Amino acid sequence: RSGVVPTQIAGHLEGGASNGARDLAVAVNGRIAAVGRSFRLAGDPTEHFAFMVPEEALREGRNAVEVYEVVAGDRLRLLVRR
Repeated sequence: RSGVVPTQIAGHLEGGASNGARDLAVAVNGRIAAVGRSFRLAGDPTEHFAFMVPEEALREGRNAVEVYEVVAGDRLRLLVRR
């Protein structure tokens, strides 16, 4: 109703290499909506991700969001499902 659509999807990951970043993809409602890389902030060992997805990827109400790691052969490995 406000006209503002929250299009940032962010969080943190566990289980990755302690010093590397991963290639990631985020799916919204079953479709890849954005790609990017994980990152770490200076002095923080936590692996983070943040995506901006297009408004048209979202529907009114609850949306299904999945974060995948892009692995060898451009395959996707599920990391997070919300």
